[in-house]
Amino acid sequence: MSLTFFFMVASFGMGVSKMIKTFRSTGGTYYVGATEKPCLINCIKDVLVNEVGQHTKFKDCEGETEDVQSEERFKGHLLLFYSFIALAIVTGLVATGHWGGKIIEFISPMGHTPMHLLSPVKLLANAGAIAMLIGLTKLTRRRMNLDDSKTKSNYYDWYLLGIIWAVALTGIGSELLRLLGVAGLAYPMYYIHLVVVWMLFAYLPWSKLGHLIYRTTALIYARYIGRVPLG
Repeated sequence: MSLTFFFMVASFGMGVSKMIKTFRSTGGTYYVGATEKPCLINCIKDVLVNEVGQHTKFKDCEGETEDVQSEERFKGHLLLFYSFIALAIVTGLVATGHWGGKIIEFISPMGHTPMHLLSPVKLLANAGAIAMLIGLTKLTRRRMNLDDSKTKSNYYDWYLLGIIWAVALTGIGSELLRLLGVAGLAYPMYYIHLVVVWMLFAYLPWSKLGHLIYRTTALIYARYIGRVPLG
């Protein structure tokens, strides 16, 4: 899994580097008067807080109108986005406690599993899992209800939804089977969970989820060169 993660990071790094080189070849924006060029940190902050974190311009994508499907898409993506953040925090805390606890002993309890259901880390994990299920339900329902004469779903659309569904269902299934004490099913379920998580990371730079990195980079660059104002 570690090798896959670093491979994914390296692939994104090369992709972002090529994209920025392409952007630079198109020229920049000239500042007239006392206007100062924004610093990179402010550009990153503006994009992460105002666009990525709040999805402020999300409904402008793909020319969707203000209808039920557009609302489903917006809420589904937002729930899915924050569920990934919650589960990433949980994974980071457990990994830090497990491995870091071997060096700094007082943080080792943070990585001890299985955790009590009322543990703050466990509560965050379960909240993230529920948000993921709701978000997936909204996005899947929207895609199934699309008008084929206007928008056609392809393999990449369903692949990404299918993988995330598999991650969510096998993760929740592993927890429920463990709580029920069905070890004979819990271990195979957890193995499948690890496999689909690996697939999510391994193919991330080439899946539709890769736009989270590439679009964010493009938005930051547009602000940095002055093409799009901050705020």
